[in-house]
Amino acid sequence: MEIVINRCYGGFELSDEFIEVYPQFKEYNYSSWNDSGRADQDFILALKNFGLEKASGRFASLKIVELPIDATDWEIDEYDGSETITCVVDGKIKHLY
Repeated sequence: MEIVINRCYGGFELSDEFIEVYPQFKEYNYSSWNDSGRADQDFILALKNFGLEKASGRFASLKIVELPIDATDWEIDEYDGSETITCVVDGKIKHLY
């Protein structure tokens, strides 16, 4: 499974240009929406087609992260806007990015 995270301080934000082309994802802007939307495959495909650098907001650096196939649970951890992924694989906690 793929998930979108922000890899720099500042916070998850989509560019105005991305929202203009893909207005259906306007609700995904900023980090206030729930984690499950980060794995929305239509959203991820739109980001790939548009380009992650262009889709990233002013203070964001979006990245698509691939979870291990045997991950049973995951969550996004955030510190000052920079995000990492923690998942459970074989009953053990694994930190990604």
